[in-house]
Amino acid sequence: MHMQGKMNDGSPAAEADESEAEAGGHRESIVSLPPPRTTPSSPLPIQPAATNCQNNSNLPPLATRIPNTAFGIPMGLGGNALIWTNLLATKLIPDQTGRILQWSFWVVTLVSAVVVSTCFFVKCRSKLGRDIIREEWRHPARVHFFHGPHLIIIMLTLAAPFPVSRVALQVLWTITAISQSAIALSIYERWMFDPKSELSCGKPQFFLSTVGWFFLLVLGVVAEIDTTWGIDFPAFCLGAGSMFYLIVVVSNFSTLHKSPEGKAQPALFLFLAPPSVGMVGVALYTGEFGLMARAVFGYCIIMLLLLARIGVTIMQDPAVLGVYWAYIFPLAALASASARYAADEGTLGARILCYVLVTIAVLAVAVVLTRMTLHTVVVMKGKAVWGDPIMNGMRDQLSVAVNVNTTFGAGYNKKGELLPSELNRRQR
Repeated sequence: MHMQGKMNDGSPAAEADESEAEAGGHRESIVSLPPPRTTPSSPLPIQPAATNCQNNSNLPPLATRIPNTAFGIPMGLGGNALIWTNLLATKLIPDQTGRILQWSFWVVTLVSAVVVSTCFFVKCRSKLGRDIIREEWRHPARVHFFHGPHLIIIMLTLAAPFPVSRVALQVLWTITAISQSAIALSIYERWMFDPKSELSCGKPQFFLSTVGWFFLLVLGVVAEIDTTWGIDFPAFCLGAGSMFYLIVVVSNFSTLHKSPEGKAQPALFLFLAPPSVGMVGVALYTGEFGLMARAVFGYCIIMLLLLARIGVTIMQDPAVLGVYWAYIFPLAALASASARYAADEGTLGARILCYVLVTIAVLAVAVVLTRMTLHTVVVMKGKAVWGDPIMNGMRDQLSVAVNVNTTFGAGYNKKGELLPSELNRRQR
């Protein structure tokens, strides 16, 4: 699904560059919209997809159409809260400084999660919002962002700057495990049996469905699930996450060359998230940062260098809210893993490596937050919008329907034939 935009630069019909909507798997550009035409049965403004106006006042409020990619914002902040939690646990940072940073990021994560969740609830209350959610669930890439809420719950639990009882940990593990299983199994079934699906359909966003298994491994070890229940569920989660991660990696490596326009998409950094969380889980499970965890750590370092060589797209307008936060969470997860490695290795070189990765993760937060703030200012001035490829596609379909009625009149189909309902009405 594509959307093209034209920038109002004074020249007639000047073409604008398209930007890749990595978080949703679409190509899109930030556009301004002309005065809408609406129909009584349509919840969306209807206008041509490739026209502009000078402001975004014609769009519904963001709270009624907030994309599920926005959950990437509290996920990124939660990942940074975990950095300071791991640095404190490994005594690689002064206690007072670490506590301040841990509390700060934990509170900001909680606030952002509440804000995004509230907006999503408001979105659910409107017909337009429910239609968008339905399309997000059907979309092969955006569906993975429905893992966001339970991943955020796990992050807030693991990064909590206060003690959490074992009973509470086990209850939260059960709730998040049910959510992870229900969503992931639905996605896996669709991937396996959809007639239009194949192995090469895997996208970087698929890693969001994989990383949840590794988070359940970490939380399960902390909650002592295997000891209490007598079933080693954390090991089960490790096996599920490892297998599906390998499948998604193979799928991505075999198909990324077919879409060179997405070469530097932020979602590629999600390659780092599952193994980074997984190696922390393995270290907690075995009580040491052993050979397997170190091997995976080495793989993540090489992948980070590869992604750095490919480059980033931070200077382009964000195609959808939360798209650039895909850089944050994986880098934070890798920094947390480096803290565990440095503590186990106990050498100066390992500590330096840890501090370098932590610095990269913190700088990434600053850059992405600045970029998002700048774009928000532009949106508030009416020169751009927070777009959504899914909503734009829905609007384009409605535009076609309106054009049909404009051509033949209300009550006629696209062939110009009178609809049965209209015929009955006239007969009455």
